[in-house]
Amino acid sequence: MKRTLASFGCLLLLCVPVAATALTFDFTPQAGNNTRSDQGYADRVTAATVGGYAYGTTGGFTPNVVVGYGPIGPGPDDYIYFWDNNFGDLVNVIAQLSPSAPFIGILEVTLTADPGFFVSLHAFDLAGWNRADKLVNAVQVLSSLGAPMLSQSPATIVGASGHTSYSNLTLTDSSLTIRIDASNLGFDGAYVGIDNITFSQNIPEPSTVLLGGALIALGLRHARRR
Repeated sequence: MKRTLASFGCLLLLCVPVAATALTFDFTPQAGNNTRSDQGYADRVTAATVGGYAYGTTGGFTPNVVVGYGPIGPGPDDYIYFWDNNFGDLVNVIAQLSPSAPFIGILEVTLTADPGFFVSLHAFDLAGWNRADKLVNAVQVLSSLGAPMLSQSPATIVGASGHTSYSNLTLTDSSLTIRIDASNLGFDGAYVGIDNITFSQNIPEPSTVLLGGALIALGLRHARRR
């Protein structure tokens, strides 16, 4: 399998964690259920509360990371929505609502770091609506090149007795996409919520940049000799 520096940067270059943010989807004032989620939530977090939006701040902030939510279709009924409870035992989640293909049942959260930075995903929680378990096609975390760095297929999303937690992760790239494929559930794919997305931003250590460059040059030289 071919590996590239863009896809596996922090496997080659040792990365220094700078800060961490947890997306809890807590708003002041409280958002109403079925409210469209703000696409600006969690972009360049520099404080525990920014413009009425609250964040978990384990380890600090992430001013060099932006977050996108999708996919969002062209219709007025295609959107990412907020809900306060009844998704397992989670409080304040987002989920994807789309009445038609190809967007129905697909929820993505993409973390993108500025040039010169990396983003690392550490944890996220999922739960099924109405405190019911949901069997979905897949739960994945995709690299900047679209390769799965974490993949579970099929995946059971707990809702009847708590929630499903993906934790103790250290997945690092210039961008990462959490992808929940619940398209097998049809319209019920709208009833899988996500919460507590914890991530950090990183920079490569200067000394390892030099080491990484030397290793790349050595690899290219070896390839030419073959």
